[in-house]
Amino acid sequence: MKVFLFGLGALMITGAALATCWFWGVTPFFRYPGGIHDSGWTAADLIRDRYPVHLISPNWVHPDQGDIIFPWMVAETKARLSVIFVGWFALLMLLHTRTTRRKSANPALQPTATRADAGGCG
Repeated sequence: MKVFLFGLGALMITGAALATCWFWGVTPFFRYPGGIHDSGWTAADLIRDRYPVHLISPNWVHPDQGDIIFPWMVAETKARLSVIFVGWFALLMLLHTRTTRRKSANPALQPTATRADAGGCG
């Protein structure tokens, strides 16, 4: 039963991690932060506008050819996938400790007899 519960839990955690990867983790890589924008904006301003919540600041990315959009997209995707992996691994370890520590009651153990039950003086 413990193996079944662990397998079911691991399957659910893995499915949730894969869904998170697809809908949140790889979004910066497949959705270019372009579009109509102000002519005075820099690439960092464009990234901040299109992705208000990001793990990697556009200021941390050093451009190879002067453009920071593609290197930022790769760095942000790697950071998001790393967060998902760490969360997936931590949840699997928590599930493993929960399923292996759960012990079933041993029906062979009986409560010990007290002196009054044993017919002693008193």
